[in-house]
Formats: sequence, C-alpha cells, structure tokens
Amino acid sequence: MNGISCVADKVREDVAKQVWSNQHNVVAIHKGHNLSWYQTQAADLSFLNITADDFVIICVANARPSKGVHVLLEAMQYLVKKSNIHLLLAGRGIDTTVNQQLAQQAPYPNNIHFLGYRTDVPELMAVANVQIQPSVSGEGLPKTVIEAMAMAVPSIVTMTGGNAEIVEDGISGFVVETNNAHAIADKINYLYSHSTEAKNMGLKAQHYITTTLSVENTAQQHLAFFERLLKQ
Repeated sequence: MNGISCVADKVREDVAKQVWSNQHNVVAIHKGHNLSWYQTQAADLSFLNITADDFVIICVANARPSKGVHVLLEAMQYLVKKSNIHLLLAGRGIDTTVNQQLAQQAPYPNNIHFLGYRTDVPELMAVANVQIQPSVSGEGLPKTVIEAMAMAVPSIVTMTGGNAEIVEDGISGFVVETNNAHAIADKINYLYSHSTEAKNMGLKAQHYITTTLSVENTAQQHLAFFERLLKQ
C-alpha cells in the first residue's frame, strides 16, 4: 500500500486503523465541486399546497435506521406550532410504518410529505429553507449536504461522519449532537425565526464550496499527495 485518499477525516481515521504500515500515507482530501453542477430551477410544490411564503425543510435519505429520519420526525413535535412549516422526506423506502406513525404525532402531520424515490432532488433542494442530515451512524460525507451548500441552503447536521468538517457551526449551518431530536428542533426554530441570518448562513456555505471545496483546490491537494508518494 503506497497511499489512500479518503473523502473525510472521519473516514481517514477508520481506514488508518485497518492499515498496518504507512499510516501517514492515509490522508483526507475532500472531493472537489463546482457550483454549475448543482444550479437548477426550483421545483413547483403547489401540488403539496406549498407556496413561496412557506418554510420548507428537506431531508434526503433512505430507510436505514442509521440515517436518523426517526430522530428528525421526533423533532417535528418540538417545533414552533406554525402551519407554514413543511417537511419534505425524499428517498426510497422512507415511508416506513414507524416513520408514518411518528409523522402523525407532529402538530401538522399533513405538512410532512413522504415523496419516495425522486430523480429531481436538486430541484427540491432549491426550494428548501434548510436541509437536515440527522444520521446517527455510518456516514462519510453525504452528497445532500454538498448539494445544499452549493445552492446556498443552510444545513443542520449531526456530528456523525465528516459533516462537522465542512459545516461551520453557527456560521454556515449548525452541527448538533447525534440522536438528539430537541437539538435539531431548536436549530430549526432558530432558522425559522431568523430568516435573514439563515440566508447569510446559506451564502457562506456556498462560498465554502467555491473556495475550500472547489475542484481546483482539491485537485491541487491530490497532485501534492501523489508527488509526495512518488518521492518516497
């Protein structure tokens, strides 16, 4: 083994534990991105009775318990009781019996929309006011967080995986304790009540993509890594 490049530092830590030699050659280099890959027209959600004045939360995941959708659904019970807050849940198999039962416990269960598998996630993301990544385990660096950042949508993420490496807590979004529904609800409530700050957070997240996570920046990091390996 000459070297391994990982997408996040948390992944690097796990991989390094499995390597017997040259652990210093296991590095973390975040994948590069370009804003043009993600820009698109916002989806028309009138079929869900969602208007431009509504506050839209989005979570894109699948049915695995590790994705923490059940934690987000519990958090919906603790939100400010406002009828203009909607939650979009997109992903294959996300409408499990447990998730549907949790949704019914929210103050406005009809505002929780199980959309199933979608091919228009970027268009849905473009509508959102906040993106939630509530995973409780098993994450690397979720693509949905990147998509949200590229579209200037602030994220609320847990400490699982590499989330906290790219979302600056209180600056470009919020990083909360894993498996804590109250913490997620508190941050959603904050963004709901501070719309100007929420927009600024989204713009800072987008700026992070164009600078730190740019294709050019990460390409240079990979070249430097390869050159170091060749000299060994």
